[in-house]
Amino acid sequence: MDKPLVSIVLPTYNGEKYLKEALDAIMDQTYTNWELIIVNDCSTDSTPQIIQEYINKDKRIRTVNNEVNKKVPASLNIGFSQARGEYYTWTSDDNYYYPDALEKMVEFLEHNKDYGMVYAVCDLLNAAPDVPNVWGEVPSTVEELLNFNVCGACFLYRASVAKDVGEYRKDLHLADDHDYCLRIKLKYNIANLEDHLYAYRLHPGSLTSSYQDKSRLLGIKIAVDMMDKFLAKYPESKEYIENEMTIRKALIYKDEVLLAKLLKEKDKKLLYNELKYFYQLTEDNFYIDCMKKIGGKYFIKGLLREMKIKRRRFFGLDIRRYGDDRGFLTTIENSEIPFKIKRVYYISEVSKDKDRAHHAHKRSQRILSCIQGSVEVSLFDGKNKKTFLLDNPKKAVYFNKKVWCELSNFKDNAIVLALASEGYDEKEYIRNYDEYLKFIKGDK
Repeated sequence: MDKPLVSIVLPTYNGEKYLKEALDAIMDQTYTNWELIIVNDCSTDSTPQIIQEYINKDKRIRTVNNEVNKKVPASLNIGFSQARGEYYTWTSDDNYYYPDALEKMVEFLEHNKDYGMVYAVCDLLNAAPDVPNVWGEVPSTVEELLNFNVCGACFLYRASVAKDVGEYRKDLHLADDHDYCLRIKLKYNIANLEDHLYAYRLHPGSLTSSYQDKSRLLGIKIAVDMMDKFLAKYPESKEYIENEMTIRKALIYKDEVLLAKLLKEKDKKLLYNELKYFYQLTEDNFYIDCMKKIGGKYFIKGLLREMKIKRRRFFGLDIRRYGDDRGFLTTIENSEIPFKIKRVYYISEVSKDKDRAHHAHKRSQRILSCIQGSVEVSLFDGKNKKTFLLDNPKKAVYFNKKVWCELSNFKDNAIVLALASEGYDEKEYIRNYDEYLKFIKGDK
């Protein structure tokens, strides 16, 4: 009996650094009846040449070239539109399968016809100290999946499921996979294997690392928008949906009328924990103000959290700006920032497909502001990661020493102004990310 064909889609944009490792892992699968559709999303590095090299090696591999960059969801839809398999999956150019990944997932679905999808455990490479180093180990109960995309990055689902559920939503870039798993869960059973079958690489350039908070917020909004459908499908989950999910609905939409009602009705500790979580994701003082409204000890906790902000290794801040019909004046005073300025410089004329920084400082503190155009600043302190969008001269970001910084997505002739607490000294730079991880771990 012939084994069913597995269609793998791999979207890639400038993936030259890790792409060969991802492709070698697919070619090394113990399950051999697969096809690989690589969607080159308008790469400008050596990615096209690497793809052609592997097409020449293996007739099971073919490619589609996007004429413009379309992002992951649209690229997935393009790839799966050409899929011929009985089972579907997709992978990234910076991650890789373990040799028996496809074999074990196909075997499960072949012997369990009442399941539409299966996923396995991913090992998280370069995970920060004191955080989980696996993903996909949690069963996809209604409660768990509404809370977070527990299905991870190593999964397999039936082609018939894909045709029923539909395409990936192009407007949900960064959380399209969470949305897709929720849509599957509304119609089909999802199983999780305890096997570790995939390596998921965390690094500053990965989507998970660079846009973690934005992705989580979008995932929460998707779950909130689907909560009524899940309540109708899974009435046994009523308590969770009417408590946690209703609170999240009020918080994600900043519904002050609903919040006022919840402050009277819901458990204060639950409300506080959700407000704290939303503040961690957004750094929006709206949520601290709501903490204070809970009253009692939570009022004090809200005040303490405000005080703690000033001790963090990085945070966003606003710059004073004055204007009238003659234009605008933006000012920064030494008394308003946590260090004495010893160096000023600016970065300009950066191509939109190029990144800058990719380093940390052993001693120097920084404040960055984008005085023209926009740029994304990704920061990591060994434990916490956050990406700040600087798209207005009023916005700035402060980060302390020993924080890894990357600048990306320069747009509209962006000019980034930098204020530093120290003069230039090459010896205080850490320019290799692996060395930074060792340095920050030793520092802790």
